[in-house]
Amino acid sequence: MKKIAALRYYKDLKIWCTITVGVIVLLSCSAERERAVITITNKEIHLDAEGAQSQKIQIISNAEWEIKSNEDNWLYINKEANKDDTATVFITASPNTGLQRSSRISIINEELPEQVITITQDGIRIVPDFEYVDEIDRYRLINKSYSIPSSKELVENWEIVDRKSMIQNDLYTYFMLPATDSRPDSIEVKLTMSSPDCEASTVKHLPLPPLTWYRVYKIGKQVDTNQSNNKNYNWYIDQTNTGTYSNMNCGPTCATMALMWVNKDFNHSAEEARNTYLLNGGAWSTRTIMDYLNKYGANYHVMNFNEWKVNDLIAEINAGNIAILCLDIYYVRTQTKGEQWKLDKFYTTTNKSSGHFILVKGYYVINNTVFFEIYDPWSKGKTYANGLYMGCDRVYRREDIVNATNVWWKYAIIVHPQSQDTRSLYNNRPELQNVPVQFGW
Repeated sequence: MKKIAALRYYKDLKIWCTITVGVIVLLSCSAERERAVITITNKEIHLDAEGAQSQKIQIISNAEWEIKSNEDNWLYINKEANKDDTATVFITASPNTGLQRSSRISIINEELPEQVITITQDGIRIVPDFEYVDEIDRYRLINKSYSIPSSKELVENWEIVDRKSMIQNDLYTYFMLPATDSRPDSIEVKLTMSSPDCEASTVKHLPLPPLTWYRVYKIGKQVDTNQSNNKNYNWYIDQTNTGTYSNMNCGPTCATMALMWVNKDFNHSAEEARNTYLLNGGAWSTRTIMDYLNKYGANYHVMNFNEWKVNDLIAEINAGNIAILCLDIYYVRTQTKGEQWKLDKFYTTTNKSSGHFILVKGYYVINNTVFFEIYDPWSKGKTYANGLYMGCDRVYRREDIVNATNVWWKYAIIVHPQSQDTRSLYNNRPELQNVPVQFGW
């Protein structure tokens, strides 16, 4: 009996132990399931300088947790509601116009070590750049720089290596092209853009064009074709020095220049021409011009001249002739740059109906645009740096010449280089009888 009882005791003990171990195992497993777990999908967040886009992180956890930050005023944290065990957190920054910056946020659970998320935001990025425009005697510099993000605090600074004094600020930034034959082939320009916190620079080597005479006098960049019927002797006259009625002597002056062009030995002055016709003053007319040309045997004809006849005038110049025009000088524009320019007239005409005689002795085609080479007798005693009168070798635009002649006198007196064998008076030229008379002063 004792043996049976003992066996039962050991059997019950074995069952009890098995149950106890099972309970312990179950309790252990239960304790392991309840342990806090937090998983963060991204612990390093990178934001661009604009701060326009949020970065998303997900936090997976079976326990409660909280976010702690450095409380930087540029950083924004937005947590969405949990979905099961997953929470989504959005990290956003305001635009950064300074240097790169960083911050950190912590995920806190009482049972677990602190987990840190690092946030870095790019600073302002400056991209310096510029273009240049060839304006004949200068290069205009156009700042094309920008920053990311856009900043209104950017400051520009221009430098020209070894020529810093050449930079000038007017309505725009420019530098004058060196006006010497010994100038370099290129010039180094540096642009620095800066903000309160950073700066960036760019350097470009700008090629310098050849210094041609038409650049010296600011006529154009490149002459396509040209024809000049000039002489190898001086035959320009400033009407300022032509006597008592010099202010009205554009007609006598142009007629005298034309005769000097025909014959280099012609030795009668513009004042003598004035004294020949209208001794006591008054405006010369187109007929007076022709009478004086007749007097000294000049060979000429009169050509109808308007918009459709420009090519005819060019053809006459190509044939070796020159032309005297009577026009309203008001319609020839005044130069807008410095007085050393030869393009457009250098003086101002305030009133319409300002009849004026000029002499056309050549033309230029510059960038497919026609310009006429002019002797304008109204120099007013002013000269270029080299001593030439400012009315000498002026360059007037085709459209200005057309407009000025069409409103005043739609004809041109074409003077030939050779003299007439027989002098003929105006009244003996039938083709001239229907040509209207106009005055210039």
